[in-house]
Parts: sequence; structure tokens; C-alpha cells
Amino acid sequence: MKRMLTLLLLLLPVLHLSAQTDRATLTGAITDASGARIAGAKIVLTSAN
Repeated sequence: MKRMLTLLLLLLPVLHLSAQTDRATLTGAITDASGARIAGAKIVLTSAN
């Protein structure tokens, strides 16, 4: 039982780290000052890091 508990305590941080990801989803619409959508608009996202 003690060995199982030790193993569990060692694996818990690893499980937390594997939950991190470098993927994201961004959705929305590009609009002008009047609120009309701009068809074919392209945006570029850059990392602040």
C-alpha cells in the first residue's frame, strides 16, 4: 500500500504537466467602425512571450 501511495504521489505532477498545451482556438469577426463585417480580412497573431 505504501509503495502504491508513493507511486501515485510521484505521478501526480507528471499528469498535471501533460495537461499543458500549446494549441488554442480563436473565433470572431473583423468589423469596421460601423460594425459591418469585413469579408476576407486576415489577421496575424504573435506571442507576447
